[in-house]
Amino acid sequence: MEARVGGVLDYEMIADAPEAIAAMKEIGQPLSHGTHGHFEEFQPHTRLALVHSIDFIAGVAPYDHRIEVDFRAAGDGQAAMVVTVHPHLDPHWTKMSIEGFTSQLTKLDRRFGWSGG
Repeated sequence: MEARVGGVLDYEMIADAPEAIAAMKEIGQPLSHGTHGHFEEFQPHTRLALVHSIDFIAGVAPYDHRIEVDFRAAGDGQAAMVVTVHPHLDPHWTKMSIEGFTSQLTKLDRRFGWSGG
């Protein structure tokens, strides 16, 4: 990960929630795949825009998908994070994207001992 405008963002997406595993198996997709993208915007403590290359869907030409993350003060030294997942070409992949991102955020919550929604 290169946290800067134009910087690379590469990581492995792994379906580990039961619903995600079932959905991926149902459509014949692997339970993990490499994800490639870049930071289109990078404003520390304020805003990130990530553009992922969706290049893993059989029979679909690769396309770019955008996710935006905004950080706002929430009082008492807290911050709120607002994530905008833009629609995919197919509603199924929009749903899967939201589920995947939610799973990632939940893992962060557990990793850092955060609670709340």
